[in-house]
Amino acid sequence: MARRINISIPNQLHRKLKTYKGSIKVSKICQKALSEEIRDIEDRRKQTDISSEMKEIIEKLRNQKNKNEKIIFERGRKDGEEWAKLANYNQLTVAVESLEDDYEEGDYPLRFYILEYLNDRFQIQTDNFLQIDEYIKKVLPQVRIHSNKKNAIEHIYRRGWFRGVMDLWNAVKDEI
Repeated sequence: MARRINISIPNQLHRKLKTYKGSIKVSKICQKALSEEIRDIEDRRKQTDISSEMKEIIEKLRNQKNKNEKIIFERGRKDGEEWAKLANYNQLTVAVESLEDDYEEGDYPLRFYILEYLNDRFQIQTDNFLQIDEYIKKVLPQVRIHSNKKNAIEHIYRRGWFRGVMDLWNAVKDEI
């Protein structure tokens, strides 16, 4: 069943329409235009709904990534603290001085200490050190980080390792 509606058009358009009255089917043209406009509105709403869904997915994935980064950082912090507890005074002061000097520039020059610690921990007797990324995959197999940054996992772990060493040093330095 068709329903009647009234539409308003400007006077000039009305005059032209009267000229072509027999050859223009106003009702059909209006129906088509209204159908197209409604379809466009519905498509935009679907896109908005999809965008909202995608935002939720992105937020969920971002939260999982942040959680994984915190796990890696915490592992680095614990390992750094454990290393600092085992280190002798000379190793510890060299480590702390290097960390304090270079941390502001974002560089962590103590990769050798970290790798030596990890390889001693796993009792690996080889010329090839276990790399930090490999270590993380062994001890935290459930944790994955995808990043465009090279060595993203290592960077997060090193930051944690640095924090663990510095936390222990700051706790004991005034008593030495």
